[in-house]
Amino acid sequence: MSDLVDKSAQSTTGLKILAVLMAIALWGFVGVSQRVGLDFPAHRRLSVEIEVKHPPPFERIHLVPAFADVVVEGPAQAVDRLTEGDIEAYVDLGYAAPRQDRAPVRVVVPDPLKYQVTPGVVTLVPVPLR
Repeated sequence: MSDLVDKSAQSTTGLKILAVLMAIALWGFVGVSQRVGLDFPAHRRLSVEIEVKHPPPFERIHLVPAFADVVVEGPAQAVDRLTEGDIEAYVDLGYAAPRQDRAPVRVVVPDPLKYQVTPGVVTLVPVPLR
């Protein structure tokens, strides 16, 4: 009977050592990743109102569509802290040709984030001021 117990203990000793080594490796990886700021990539979609910068002096401009979908990509910690107020989507008419009917959407996001915006171009609808 004692031979059976000894053989059973010997056969699981290797597995116990392997389990301890794996636990130490996991503990070390988590500790190092937190110290050096290792962060995994994440993405998030936000709907942001498009602002008109430098509008013409005697008319108001409506944008079609008025909102842009911005997909932000970057480190998970930065993406998780992001709010709609951190992203700026705008159309700059200061460089637009007179009576231009379409304009590109520009986006500003905090560093180190990257973005994709949809739509990339909006239609400008002038409305005379009264």
